[in-house]
Amino acid sequence: FSTIAALLAVTCISSVPATAQDDLALRAQELSKVFARAASAVMPSVVNISTMTVIPGRRPAIADFFPLPEELTRMLSEPPQQVRSLGSGVIIRSDGHIVTNSHVVAKAQRIQVGLMDDQVVEGSVVGLDAASDLAVVKVALNGLPAAQWADSESLEVGEWVLAIGSPHGLKHSVTAGIVSAKGRTQTAISGYEDFIQTDAAINPGNSGGALANLHG
Repeated sequence: FSTIAALLAVTCISSVPATAQDDLALRAQELSKVFARAASAVMPSVVNISTMTVIPGRRPAIADFFPLPEELTRMLSEPPQQVRSLGSGVIIRSDGHIVTNSHVVAKAQRIQVGLMDDQVVEGSVVGLDAASDLAVVKVALNGLPAAQWADSESLEVGEWVLAIGSPHGLKHSVTAGIVSAKGRTQTAISGYEDFIQTDAAINPGNSGGALANLHG
């Protein structure tokens, strides 16, 4: 059966005229260019966000109940630790306002923002809402390329989309997929839920990045 199926498949492929194959290839190339144009339009507005948080040191718990020699207390204590994390953000205003997820920047003592041109600048949180997992970061720059908002109400399930961010610190990475669903709730991600679900590859570091349609 498999041999017959293979022969039929070969017959079907070989029966497509060369001109039709060329036409299909041209259509595929045109679609590829649409993806490329959309990515090119959005990427300058997507930034890499690197944060540093200091976790205070801790005395050994036993020292709260029993007096210990100072040297032993120091040996058993946990020193302060620097915790670094990576995320993404999207420039929403040319005067340096960037939207990201609140969990990317919450409690951070230092925020560094990496731009498309490899420039790295200091950022500060100007607004944060943990319930919606959204935050706004400001950098002291003007004339930045702000992303264009799309109307999510007009988005259709099955529509092609691009996810752009910094997965694993690899900034300005682009993955493609479709809109898998709209209005997703009960995901335990945040308090306010009305999510767009996509099958575009999302990895640690993509948080706060852009989801763009083929119009960019």
